[in-house]
Amino acid sequence: MMLNILKKIFPPDKSSGHSPFWPAVTYSLPLMISIIAGVMGFNMRTGVPAPIMGLLWLIGSLSLFLIIRFFLGWMISNPLVKLPNTFVYTAVTAALTYFLYRHFRSNLSGGFFEFSGNQYLFYSSLFYFVLNALLFGLIWVSIDSYKKKKSFKFHLIAVAIILFLDVYGISYLAGDGDSEFEDYTSYFNQIPRELAGIEDPSVQGEYEYEYFTYGSGLDTRREAYGKDVKFTTTPVDGTRLLPDWKGSKAKWRKLYWGFGADSFPLNGRVWFPEGSGPFPLILIVHGNHSMEHYSDPGYTYLGELLASRGFITVSVDENFINGTWSGDFRGREMPTRAWLLLKHLEIWREWNNDTSHELNGKIDLDKIVLAGHSRGGEAVPIAAAYNKLAHFPDDANEKFDFNFNIKGLIAIAPTDKRYHRRIELENINYLSLQGSYDSDEASFFGLRQSQRIHFNDSNSWLKAGIYIHGANHGQFNSIWGRKDSGAPWNWLLNLAPIMKGEDQRQLAKVMISAFSELIFNGKTAYSSLFKAPGYGYEFFPKVPVLTSYWDSDHQGLVDFEDDIDLTTWKMGNLEATGFQVWREEEILFRDRDTQSVNGLVLGWDYGDTMEPDSLARYTIHLKDSVKFEAHELVLNLSSYQNSQQKDGAFDPIDFSIILTDSLGTNYSGKLTDFGQVFPPFQIKYLKPDKLNDDIYKSRWEPSLQDVRIDLNALSKQDSFDFQTVRSISLVFDQSKKGTVLINKIGLAK
Repeated sequence: MMLNILKKIFPPDKSSGHSPFWPAVTYSLPLMISIIAGVMGFNMRTGVPAPIMGLLWLIGSLSLFLIIRFFLGWMISNPLVKLPNTFVYTAVTAALTYFLYRHFRSNLSGGFFEFSGNQYLFYSSLFYFVLNALLFGLIWVSIDSYKKKKSFKFHLIAVAIILFLDVYGISYLAGDGDSEFEDYTSYFNQIPRELAGIEDPSVQGEYEYEYFTYGSGLDTRREAYGKDVKFTTTPVDGTRLLPDWKGSKAKWRKLYWGFGADSFPLNGRVWFPEGSGPFPLILIVHGNHSMEHYSDPGYTYLGELLASRGFITVSVDENFINGTWSGDFRGREMPTRAWLLLKHLEIWREWNNDTSHELNGKIDLDKIVLAGHSRGGEAVPIAAAYNKLAHFPDDANEKFDFNFNIKGLIAIAPTDKRYHRRIELENINYLSLQGSYDSDEASFFGLRQSQRIHFNDSNSWLKAGIYIHGANHGQFNSIWGRKDSGAPWNWLLNLAPIMKGEDQRQLAKVMISAFSELIFNGKTAYSSLFKAPGYGYEFFPKVPVLTSYWDSDHQGLVDFEDDIDLTTWKMGNLEATGFQVWREEEILFRDRDTQSVNGLVLGWDYGDTMEPDSLARYTIHLKDSVKFEAHELVLNLSSYQNSQQKDGAFDPIDFSIILTDSLGTNYSGKLTDFGQVFPPFQIKYLKPDKLNDDIYKSRWEPSLQDVRIDLNALSKQDSFDFQTVRSISLVFDQSKKGTVLINKIGLAK
């Protein structure tokens, strides 16, 4: 019966003779293309429930196929053309397949035969498409042969092979991929909590807190910003900030949200400590994600913790400028993201100053921190820069009058360079967190923004970078989850090395809470977590955590930024002997983009023996006028890995550090007496090796970290005079060969 129905809808080729193979293949084409369309529709977020979207796409694709088939019917019946059914069905299917891949998150850029990026998905899917069309035909032939009592062993063998390939393909896509490549257990150096003098900052504090929302009160999609708002806010006009809000993008967004760029709502979820206050204020803003999959509830875990410790915490809603099925603004909305944060601060200032308002006097506007995730992480330094301007730099007709006392910025897995201006900031605290398995933002761009923050007044400031091996992009937000991209691309993600979401958010809680306590309450002991992550291993999962820390009390010695002379620097001269490699170079991310700093590369190879007289030595000679007033010598460095190396082999980094004073007295200690240098992490974001290397360029990139040399520990000889240190030598006497990259050397009080 089914065959008769299919024959009426899809008349078989007379040219196919008596074999049902080609007619069966023909029947399978519209069915498979409809199933593919259904899967794609299911994964589209439009506000319509996913099952309904999937069904609509399936029905729509099948209907489109039949319409085209009907339109081309005259070609089949026209004796001058005589096009067979098989040709027409195949051509229509191919066209629809290409159209679907072209327009559903799979931009087929590059040459048609280029085997990289989305082409990988296209060609592999096409292979399975053809394979299963043949499967359909073989099954039909087997059934026909069985009815006619003919042998069909060959057909069954072919069916078994194709089914095996199908099962393998499905299990490959459904699996988590390859697990971790290295065991880092030996690198952990846990420091007992009592030595650090700190308590776990992720523990709930003593404050009870209230949760409420504020907003336009007109939101038809979310009751939290509709009838449930506690305080009503007035929408703001962002047309000058986002001129790209136009055309089809604007029409769909206005249809979905009910407003345009001239009336952006100021919506926020608030966790407010109970008490008289005044309390510090933290605003957290999400990044780019499907606008229909609301991102702002994803920081509840931070809001509840921070409010319990006495900090007003607001998760800001900017979902309406996020991406959707019709596209996003490709970073041109970055000014809007930043400006909206400042407009939210205006609301809080208005409430605080209004004697008739419930929140009057309860907000400490001298203690403000802006936090952001992903594009939100790039938006917060932009907001800090806009905060001091009188005009919007991209359209001076938009006047600014903000001037808030923003004490700190927190950038979680931030983007950089989405906005066309590079943001330079002065005298502000900065914390950035990044995961090594972030397949969306695959490098630590927060460190690049950190290079553009400078301290030049008498106050205390800090900037810290926290690099977490195994963390991904999305799990810092409890809504975004484990997969950093949408279907079908996320089927190829290598998920096995990614840490649990609860563990990743626990790390975020520790670092963000510690930063807030330090900035707002002056709990300087928490700076230990940013200087040496071993202090925090009692508070968070024992995974490799690399830190880079700098504060206004640090004194820079050598940073390789001054000139191209490898032997000179502003405080003395430099000397290197016994190295096979000695050069300065621009430090690059894995995709060959710049980290905006230079570094020193030192490589040595002694062969089979290490002769004491020929050891590689790098010496910093200081002028007599230099006063060595510090408690720590800080080395910011990384193991150096060839970007082309594919295996996990590396040489552990260790060397001796020798300080010599004006009397010739010296003392040495080993680097590993004070901290372990992790090897460069081999990262595989995607399951297919070829595709992974084509897109991300390299498995390796420099993973910079601090090792802090305690000078008091070196000072075991009473005669050693740190005030008159005249040279610092790095002597590579602990391994026969190796290569190290040094970003900068400094002193810390």
